[in-house]
Amino acid sequence: MSVPQSLDGRASAHPHAGAPPTRPRLAAAVLVALTCTSIFLGRAHLQDVPAREVGGDVRVTMVGAQRLLAGENIYATHPSVYDAITGAFAAGAYPLPAYAVVLPFSFVAPPLFASALWVFATSLLGAWLLSARGLSRLLVFASYPVVKLVSCAQWEVLILCGAASPWAAAFVACKPQVGLPLLVAFPDRRRLLAVAGAVLLSLLWMPSWPLDWLGGLPPVPGVVETRVEAFRGADFEVLLLRPGGFLVLLALWRWRDWRARMLLATALMPQALNFHHQLPLAVVPQTPARQRAWVALTWVGAAIWGLGRWRAGGAFAWDVGAAACVLTLWLPTLLFVLFPPRGDETGRD
Repeated sequence: MSVPQSLDGRASAHPHAGAPPTRPRLAAAVLVALTCTSIFLGRAHLQDVPAREVGGDVRVTMVGAQRLLAGENIYATHPSVYDAITGAFAAGAYPLPAYAVVLPFSFVAPPLFASALWVFATSLLGAWLLSARGLSRLLVFASYPVVKLVSCAQWEVLILCGAASPWAAAFVACKPQVGLPLLVAFPDRRRLLAVAGAVLLSLLWMPSWPLDWLGGLPPVPGVVETRVEAFRGADFEVLLLRPGGFLVLLALWRWRDWRARMLLATALMPQALNFHHQLPLAVVPQTPARQRAWVALTWVGAAIWGLGRWRAGGAFAWDVGAAACVLTLWLPTLLFVLFPPRGDETGRD
């Protein structure tokens, strides 16, 4: 079985073969990064709190990185960090490679500026790498999952880089429940070496972290509970275990397609069905028309979730959000896999 090396399923002699000219590609990447940063800063401004109290999800990781640098084992102490955007969450939620990645940003003050720099840098890198296969790939940045995650300074854009560049797959080690399906889709030697290298380097910093981290994971209903109070209420679940989730097994019909394998692997991962954890599935649509449909449908899901929150009086309405995610993101993605465009062989091994 051959291994696909790129988003179009074909091996390429050069990683940027067929890429748009450098100047317009760089301009597009900068424009995307500035837009994403503006979305984050706009969300932060709505919190109406001092800059030292807001920084989104990555701020929690930055606090954890500083504590690790000071010698604290955050996987044992599980310090709870409050942020005006994300609320209180355990600083020991991520694998150690994640803290190594954010460590340089953690020295920037105040946290608002550090997180804005994070959003700009990760969006710039993601847009640059994705555009190597054509500027149309940047359409994903107009989707609800991206808008949602950059507004909270999340990780998934960085994880998505692993689909566009083998060496960027090292970021999979930062959020494995989101990134591992990319390795199932693209299990080439360079990606596997990149992830292995990231993990091995992190072991030099703290040899015990994998066992410490696994001992305090967030709960997954029907799979694992948690002993960590800061994780209680976390909304992680395995899609395959949800009512009707077995339908994703239909993708086995096209098991030779890397898109099908990626979809199945994602359905087995403990994730929050909140759209942004599912961002890597944006690489599944095979044509520009399907990419546009995928992006548009994510906004339909956002509207359904928004209506649910309105009817709930402003509460998060996680059940409505999860149902909207399944209906407007998971189901269309499954249909794209089951019914590829006529004559499409790019996903076949």
